[in-house]
Amino acid sequence: MCFLLDPTGLFGQTDTIVVTEIEVVASSIREGVIGGDIQTWDTQKESTSITDIGNLLNQNGTFIKSYGANSLATSSIRGGSAGHTLVLWNGLPVQSPMLGLLNLTLLPINSAEQVTVQKGGSSALWGSGAIGGVVNLKNQADFQNRFSLSAHSAIGSFGEFENYAKVALGNKRFQSVTKVLHREAKNDFFYPVAPDFPERQQSNAAFEQQNILQDLYFSTKSGHRFSAHYWHQSSSKQLPPTITQTKSGAHQNDKANRFILGWQQVRQQFVVKAKVAWFREHLDYYNDLSGLESLSHFNTLLSECTGEYHWKNNHSHL
Repeated sequence: MCFLLDPTGLFGQTDTIVVTEIEVVASSIREGVIGGDIQTWDTQKESTSITDIGNLLNQNGTFIKSYGANSLATSSIRGGSAGHTLVLWNGLPVQSPMLGLLNLTLLPINSAEQVTVQKGGSSALWGSGAIGGVVNLKNQADFQNRFSLSAHSAIGSFGEFENYAKVALGNKRFQSVTKVLHREAKNDFFYPVAPDFPERQQSNAAFEQQNILQDLYFSTKSGHRFSAHYWHQSSSKQLPPTITQTKSGAHQNDKANRFILGWQQVRQQFVVKAKVAWFREHLDYYNDLSGLESLSHFNTLLSECTGEYHWKNNHSHL
């Protein structure tokens, strides 16, 4: 059997196929850790009952080891200890270099516009201490804002009192944000010791804290953006006695002055960022009953420079 085909009766497809443009975008490698989980909160939208970063994380699924109101609070992320969580302020670590950790009750929730928690090992990206996860406090500019003023006061039980004010002003090129916070509490509550013993009133547990934050931003038409951040923090807290003690005369003073200068330049295919910081901190312990006095002072100098190059297909590389 034979088949004959006439080639003149065959026609190819003549319709024009239009391929739409495909955009491939890759974020910074630090923002996409394999196996990691990232949570972000806008602190301006959080409840006023949340006073510090430790309280915020505790109410959103992160295990916080707390030793009472306004006492030591540290995180445990993915089974890691307190020293396995890296705490950052605008991308730079703020832990004590002597302790390797930071008391989260010393970080008011109003100290940053955005808080990000990145769970998972990130030491290769952020450096030493990021074994369990990273907590990053970010200050951000709103160049659309002309002027805004916000303030609130809160009163609670056992002598708790808080005052907070924020002033932001500027234009499309310049922004200034000022924040002032004062917190205090007596913490003279009653607590049970044992079923057969009367309740005991907490003593030597007062707490007082002041915070001043100043953020300045300046953007030029040529793509340069400059920023300056200053954070003054001062706190004084008494250390209450243990159950086996009848009286305590211990108290601790924490004081910190932190400066960060930042620069960023955005071109068509390049983004270059640089930061330099100086942190000066004091941690002073006193015990009036035993006469013990332990004074710890340290200075930290930090610098960081990163660059991004964008190919024509918009794929980003660090």
